[in-house]
Amino acid sequence: MSGTTRHPTVPGDYASLRSEAPQLFVLAAMWLAAALAWPAAPESVPVHWGLDGQVDRFGSRVEGVLLMPGLATVLYLLLLLIPLVDPRHRHYSTFRCAYAILRGGILAVLALVYAMVLLATFGVAVDVALVVPAAVGALLVILGLVMPRLRSNWFAGVRTPWTLTSERSWQATHDHARWVFVLGGIGIAASGVLRSSVLLAVAFGVFGLGTAWLVVYSYLVWRRDPDRGE
Repeated sequence: MSGTTRHPTVPGDYASLRSEAPQLFVLAAMWLAAALAWPAAPESVPVHWGLDGQVDRFGSRVEGVLLMPGLATVLYLLLLLIPLVDPRHRHYSTFRCAYAILRGGILAVLALVYAMVLLATFGVAVDVALVVPAAVGALLVILGLVMPRLRSNWFAGVRTPWTLTSERSWQATHDHARWVFVLGGIGIAASGVLRSSVLLAVAFGVFGLGTAWLVVYSYLVWRRDPDRGE
């Protein structure tokens, strides 16, 4: 029908089998590891560590072996399909690579955490105080590097009332977000390498202030944009 808006029924405009292959491989590896670990895993599995890197909570075998692959699968499907309900779904095709990197980075961190749980379950020493801050820091750096490539949408990026109603505000805010995420990620990763809880607290504090500033900055740019929406 002439004049009818066409909505996609499959995520082909921003995802393909080729682009999804690395993430599908990670998910398959997690489920394969779960299948191999399940018969030999004890009933009590370490599932949480304190800031000192010591286990501070144990969970059931179901929680320790199956929860993380299940969570990773649900999150993968959610991030894959959620653009279909985004009113600005057409924008995703303009930053498909950045969106794939964002999703892949999150999945990789979940897989790394799962690997640590399994290793600890079977008595392999894991330096959690080093690995987790390094992984989280690396993820923030990756997110920071792709921030300027994101285009206006309702689910990924710095979404404020002002970035969503001003292309100028969106772009300028995400250009600044790159440095907030990169510097925050470096600080968090360094806290693990240096074994410094103080540096970790400072890094998170600075990152929090930086994200708060991005909200304010998005408004200031919006105010100066003659083409802004209301």
